[in-house]
Amino acid sequence: MPREVSIVNVRSFFHPDVWSNAAFLVPLSISVSASANLFTIALALLFLFSTAHHISKNKTLRYADEFFAYVLICLNLYIAVQVGITPHISAAILLALIALYLYHFGDKQHKYYHALWHGSSATITVLCLLSNV
Repeated sequence: MPREVSIVNVRSFFHPDVWSNAAFLVPLSISVSASANLFTIALALLFLFSTAHHISKNKTLRYADEFFAYVLICLNLYIAVQVGITPHISAAILLALIALYLYHFGDKQHKYYHALWHGSSATITVLCLLSNV
């Protein structure tokens, strides 16, 4: 018998962890226009699962969110290795180091903590995509 879904733990679209997923629409539109098909698929699925996870807090959706986040990281690393050190890649590396520092040492209770992670991840992806166009 299917489990009932409780709306008690459902977040509003106005919660920063939810609306900040819109940042991924920028690299998604770039990947579509650049015909970067793997990026397009990864970003679309990441946007879908991350938004659904942050609305529902469902553990299965969380695993899908994390999986596609790692896929995106791997795709970004692949581009960085292929194009070498460019201004875009240098900026992406610097932003990634700052994001990792904040991820490990930042205040996880801050209202915009995870929203900043979404924003930095989307920005890193934009920089990697632009370095390859």
